[in-house]
Amino acid sequence: EMLRSLVGSEMCIRDSYATGLAYDIDMSHANMVLGTIAGADTVFVLLREGISRKESNEFFARFLPADIIG
Repeated sequence: EMLRSLVGSEMCIRDSYATGLAYDIDMSHANMVLGTIAGADTVFVLLREGISRKESNEFFARFLPADIIG
């Protein structure tokens, strides 16, 4: 039941940057972010239900170049 109410977003980035990026996202204390999981070149960001693509793109633009956000 709970999993149906959550939205995820995944980003592939330059190798070895994922941990730092996940940390920055976590430390932003954004209400829309429930948590992150970092791999070597991928960050999974769990977002609250109801976050629009526009809202998430605006948030991720604080951390990533526009050409990566899609």
